Amino acid sequence: MEDSQRHPRRSTRLRAAAEAAAATAAKKSTDVPARATSQRVQPKKSVRGRGKTSRQGKRRKDQTEEDGKRQGNTPSKTTSKRSKSMATHSSTIGDPLEEDDGKQRCWSSWSSLSRHYHDNVWGRPVTDDSRELFAWLCLEMMACGLTWRTVLTKEAGLRDAFLNFDIHHCASLSDAAISKLLEDERIIRNRAKVHAIRHNAKLVREMEQQRAGSFSDYVWRFKPAHDKERLLASGQLLSSHMRTDFKTKAADREESDGVHPTVTVAEFTKNLRKRGFKFVGETTVLSFMQAVGMVNHHAHTCFAFQEIEALHALGTP
Repeated sequence: MEDSQRHPRRSTRLRAAAEAAAATAAKKSTDVPARATSQRVQPKKSVRGRGKTSRQGKRRKDQTEEDGKRQGNTPSKTTSKRSKSMATHSSTIGDPLEEDDGKQRCWSSWSSLSRHYHDNVWGRPVTDDSRELFAWLCLEMMACGLTWRTVLTKEAGLRDAFLNFDIHHCASLSDAAISKLLEDERIIRNRAKVHAIRHNAKLVREMEQQRAGSFSDYVWRFKPAHDKERLLASGQLLSSHMRTDFKTKAADREESDGVHPTVTVAEFTKNLRKRGFKFVGETTVLSFMQAVGMVNHHAHTCFAFQEIEALHALGTP
């Protein structure tokens, strides 16, 4: 006699158990893809981790660009070590310095681009060239709220877009032309700054049309004497000049004063603002003065210091 015939109840229980096991297995096999498809990938939060979309999280790439076409990096705050270079060498940005040429420098270690600027441009007097002085004022304006490296990567595009900052061209920009510029990814697409370039160019053009002298003549009126370079309005002499110390053997930018402007910087800034110039705070004005050689803020130990002192000895406006 078969086992099922001898134990009918056991056989029924076995069949029920087998059917239950098969049903459970079948359910698992159908549930797995269902769960997998139901687990939707959640969008990642922005880099800043505040629940914004990635597009919103990048809004400060060019310090509140207007068209929303962001390209990834959020600029850090302006540092006390601003490195600069010429636009013609912008293709070398980020290149490591391959070897030491034996020259001692006070800064410029982050790329061959900054080395070129330090060695050949920064602090060397720009005289009798109103257009180039205006160009550097515009570039320093563009640096407000950004690192100089950000401006440096855009310099070639900025110079091309604004016809190398030709004063008449910038002053004559129409609203439509500005709107088109704000779509140009090569520049820093900050509406207020671009409008300020046009506004300031009009002031420079008026200055020269009224035969009040060239913009170059106006700028160099504020070249400080050495004994006033670090003098505060209170009469106190700073051990440092904003970011750098002109008088000491080794300029220490980390401990230098970055808050209180000297008399000359304050006077120049006040005069620019009185004339109606925009984006000309004291830090921007000092950086402009350093860039165009109105002051020689290379450290005494830097090879460029003596070279620039010799240029000043030959005579500047």
